[in-house]
Amino acid sequence: MDGQRAAMALALAACIVVAGASTFLLLQDSEVGVSNDSESMVDPLLQDEGHDHRNASQHIL
Repeated sequence: MDGQRAAMALALAACIVVAGASTFLLLQDSEVGVSNDSESMVDPLLQDEGHDHRNASQHIL
């Protein structure tokens, strides 16, 4: 019974450590990764003369 109890305590401790590390990494990533600069946005469609956005055959790059 003591061996089973020790194994359960070890498994619980491992789960708590993993949950804490995951939370830390997710919070750290959300602070760094967001930027609202218009320079970082790229238009996926070409905007030059003679390019018709209504014609799907002209969207092949």
